[in-house]
Amino acid sequence: MTLRWQQGTISNYDYLLYLNDRSERSFHDCSQYPVFPWVLRNYTSKNLDLNDPHTFRDLSKPIGALNIERLERLKERYINMSLPSDHQRFLYGSFYSNPGFVVYFLCRLHPQFSLCLNGGRFDHSDRLFHSIIDTWKSVLTSDSDVKELIPEFYMSSQFNDDEDDDEHRQDGEFLLNQFNIDFGIRHDDVRVGDVILPPWAENERDFVYKMRLALESDYVSQHLHEWIDLIFGYKQCGEEARQADNLFHYLTYGVPENHTSTSTEEFDEQLSLETQILEFGQIPKQLFLKPHPRKLTKHELEEYDEQKTNANIDIPSIPIDNDNNDIELKSARPRIQSLSAFEQYELGPNISVKRIVPHPLLSSTHLLTIGDDGFLRNYMVDKSKIDTFYFISSRPLTCLKAIQVHSSINTNERSSLAFIGSYDHTLYIYNLETGTSLLSQVLHDDTITDLYITNRSTPTLLCTSSTDATVRFWSLENLISIHNNNYILQTDYHLSSIIPMQYDISFDSSCTCMHVLEEHCLITVGCQDGSICICNFQTGQILKQLTSTSSSLPILSLSLRSDGLFLAYITSRTATLVDIISGTDVFTTTCLSDEHLFNSLFYLSQMLIIGLINGSCDVWNLKICEKVHTLNISDNISITTIAYNDGMFFFGTDDGSVHSYIFASRHQLSI
Repeated sequence: MTLRWQQGTISNYDYLLYLNDRSERSFHDCSQYPVFPWVLRNYTSKNLDLNDPHTFRDLSKPIGALNIERLERLKERYINMSLPSDHQRFLYGSFYSNPGFVVYFLCRLHPQFSLCLNGGRFDHSDRLFHSIIDTWKSVLTSDSDVKELIPEFYMSSQFNDDEDDDEHRQDGEFLLNQFNIDFGIRHDDVRVGDVILPPWAENERDFVYKMRLALESDYVSQHLHEWIDLIFGYKQCGEEARQADNLFHYLTYGVPENHTSTSTEEFDEQLSLETQILEFGQIPKQLFLKPHPRKLTKHELEEYDEQKTNANIDIPSIPIDNDNNDIELKSARPRIQSLSAFEQYELGPNISVKRIVPHPLLSSTHLLTIGDDGFLRNYMVDKSKIDTFYFISSRPLTCLKAIQVHSSINTNERSSLAFIGSYDHTLYIYNLETGTSLLSQVLHDDTITDLYITNRSTPTLLCTSSTDATVRFWSLENLISIHNNNYILQTDYHLSSIIPMQYDISFDSSCTCMHVLEEHCLITVGCQDGSICICNFQTGQILKQLTSTSSSLPILSLSLRSDGLFLAYITSRTATLVDIISGTDVFTTTCLSDEHLFNSLFYLSQMLIIGLINGSCDVWNLKICEKVHTLNISDNISITTIAYNDGMFFFGTDDGSVHSYIFASRHQLSI
């Protein structure tokens, strides 16, 4: 759901409702009523400019910290506070959500709640909800008032897809004294009736509509994650809360863990504590232990869509049937309608396919594969047969990259080179047109697990990862160079040449996989101990280290999204999507059983495909965060690698087979 919110497929309002529900807050419990933020600070002008940042409240601070003078008074009280234990000290003696505040806002809509809470009578007229402006001034200045808002302030039918909802609820009805209740007269001789609205609101409907516009505005979308950190996240309690000036009365955090009742007196004391907690209010259940990711801007989403278009990659669509039933259309989810093509290519007996890449010169008709038998195979997809094969090593091959090279700057004569890593710690470079070996060089002290060839840097670099816990960078300037985005083969290259190492990065555990996003200077490395390191590609500096949800399991595969904002990775039991900036998991799925362990991964755009050891593949649509299909590739034979080329998916298996699929349909939903 967090991922859907980030990508703008659900609103800020719906996401806040979801977080409240996840944190066990309910519309049916005044002591744990859903909490929403004040997002505006302008309640006095005649016009509301949602393009002006000064219109909005600072969402990185709790309500009590918005007024610096008040905060300094509260901090001084905090320092001088004398309590039995340090953890009982607090900044705010009041809370941002409790039964009293809920009844305060809803006294006109549900007067019975107010009567029940106040012993059969309404509160003093000067303390009733009378004016939006006065309430905002109170939460800014009063030492005992730090309340946030409730969802009703943002419930506008103009944002609701359910047209019948308007028959049951009037926008802003909680602001109207529709029952003509006598709430008394205030000290300024003003009778309490309907709530006085800001000058920019024409009526109660217009007020909640503009409040909702503000909630869904670009400014709030870019800062709402900061408020989520305070209420539902890592700044909710503990040292982070203290540093963020977000400490409330200790009873709002529940009964202390070491407080147990063993006698009648202690039982009465515990009951008293629980009653106080209900009246003070309770913090929501903590949902996030790391910073919450921010929502992507419209510009970022548009830029990412433009990148996909400019990349000229034909991302397949997951189809759905075209149905005229309106109800079904609203709830429709993509599913496979047909598999228009299926082929299986046998590469050899009991030869696990480790990598599949398109041939750089014949990408639409030829595939290159490597396997445990040490052979590199060139397969003709259109003719369903092996064209050529090369014996590379007596040890299993582990990784493969193929590039197209020009013979010189002034000619169109081209050839293709294959870079192959092996269990024997060696890199092999082959010319696929001549079938000759250009290089055989030991690069690591253990197995090479992955490799990448730069296409932007000068000189051209080869990046390799290994189970010796290093990633190394090698100069290819003696072999190839870059000119006008083309690789140029160096004419003075000698077979006796070696490629020199430029620098390396050391890790605490064996490197199992690697993915490079050169245009964003990022390299991600998955390790045997379940850690993931995100490094600067140019300097080798480790920027961030993540730990998988299955920390004891090795990272089997990982992949960065093309905009560098998300990282997908798998262990044998979990598949996870991480927001790179915050390091927070925004999507996770786990295997169903030991027979459904994960083994391979494909991630591109909004599509996530997970290969399982039972021979099936789970296809996920990350735009709606749902599994849209399960492909049955082979019967209980593990999916070892997944590749995509020219509208076709290719699945390598543990028995040496390659299966191809094409998705097709009359009506398609792009992912």
